[in-house]
Amino acid sequence: MKLAYSLRTPLKIPKEGCGEVTAHGLAKCGFGDELLGAFNTLHGEDLSTFLVSWVDSIRNELVSNTHGFLPSRRPALADAIPPNFPPVNVIEFYVQPKTTSFFPSGKLPFAAWKPREIRINKLASFSAKNLGWTDATALRKTFHSNIWEGVFLQMLISPWVLYNPETHIMQTDNMNTTILELQPKQRQTRRQSNICSWHRVKISTNNFIEFSV
Repeated sequence: MKLAYSLRTPLKIPKEGCGEVTAHGLAKCGFGDELLGAFNTLHGEDLSTFLVSWVDSIRNELVSNTHGFLPSRRPALADAIPPNFPPVNVIEFYVQPKTTSFFPSGKLPFAAWKPREIRINKLASFSAKNLGWTDATALRKTFHSNIWEGVFLQMLISPWVLYNPETHIMQTDNMNTTILELQPKQRQTRRQSNICSWHRVKISTNNFIEFSV
């Protein structure tokens, strides 16, 4: 997904000002797509030369917010980007992750994969067994911070999603939630953008919590 928000994780810079909103804004500028394309087509000195220019473009965007996708300008963040960013080996981890293949060709049959919803109870069991997250309260807090938004977005794009406007219940084969609030918003910016309006959605996660038990 936009090369993991333009390689947010390995960016060893001060945490202040480099949150998810900033990382997402940079990804929307196209830096992730540019990096992925270059990594797949360039090698050696050509890739190194591109990375220098690519990082300079990110610094310029942080300083100027030319595309208007950042919440504000971030000159201090631009100065904090280290000279060796991004490490090529880290890019490789994202683009060509090491996996165990069970197929003779060594290639995963992506075309045959079917979209599936997350099984929250199985994820909770996996987390307890392999990550030591056995405290139910802490697990729910972690899921609330990191999982529920993704679960809802997956429901939203599911080909099997149904919505009842009378009960405000949205459901799929494996999940359901109640839409508590839906607020239309207008994009407030002087910069040109294809996004003119959007909606803020508030949902109930009670059913998500039940599935995690």
